[in-house]
Amino acid sequence: MAKNSYSEQSSVVGENQAIIDLMSDRCKVEKVEVGDGSKFLTFLVTPDGMHHDMTEKIAVLQDKPGRRTGRLQVADLSSFLALVGRWKTDDSIIWSDRQAGAFTATFEDHPEGADPSQAAWRDFSVTWNLAQGEAFRKCNEFEGRWHSQTDIALFLGERIGDVVEPGAVKGLLNEQTQRIVELMGSNLATASELLTLSKGMTINVDSRMSTIENLDNGEAHIFYEENHRDASGNKIKVPNAFVIALQIYDGAPPVAALVRLRYRAREGTVKWFLELHDKQKLVDFAFDDLSQKVSEAGVLLVRKG
Repeated sequence: MAKNSYSEQSSVVGENQAIIDLMSDRCKVEKVEVGDGSKFLTFLVTPDGMHHDMTEKIAVLQDKPGRRTGRLQVADLSSFLALVGRWKTDDSIIWSDRQAGAFTATFEDHPEGADPSQAAWRDFSVTWNLAQGEAFRKCNEFEGRWHSQTDIALFLGERIGDVVEPGAVKGLLNEQTQRIVELMGSNLATASELLTLSKGMTINVDSRMSTIENLDNGEAHIFYEENHRDASGNKIKVPNAFVIALQIYDGAPPVAALVRLRYRAREGTVKWFLELHDKQKLVDFAFDDLSQKVSEAGVLLVRKG
């Protein structure tokens, strides 16, 4: 039996060599051998226009692949942890990328140690690209610009269910933001007050200028006072901030965010400006929370950025 196998193998080798010799003679194909002294690979270098890659066609003839490869994408934390648990090895690494908002598990990464012969191809991985929560994404798009009364009405109307009442804010904001609220003397808006704003208001500006002169040295000080009143003549007190619960990333717990609110009135027309306070800190907090959950997979977690 062994003799027959050897004979069959010799026959196949002979046929392959005959094909190589024929192609070399007729098609100007050059045979090149590459190796390290103990192992050699034979390549056929063909002229331009004669190349045809047979790698995939040959691979499908095998009972199974020689090794695992592929770069997969998942949409949520549970799927990411499930695949990490299924395929992780002692050499697996999870790379966290704060800037890109992503986690990538490389299952066959370079092993520990300095031996270069143990290097891995690192071409079998799964990536979870974090998706921004809807409320945060819309706030992010809206803030930082002046908006009309119509724009603010539409925005607040959509987000009114996420507003945190002032009485429930204590303990939700981080210590630094809470202190800023106190120092600013922020008049935090309730949901009903924001609804009133969203329905529209007429603001009349009552401007007064007064001059005070120091008779001793002749210096004069000018004071400019501006009062905003509604259509009925009543003085308006507009809240300068409110707190909203935002889910920064899908899968992350909501965080309390301070939104600073400003307006300007010109000839009865009102423009509004919203600003998310310490937006980057909110993002960092949410990413760190998810990093903690990812680390529970029991795989080395390395931060890229």
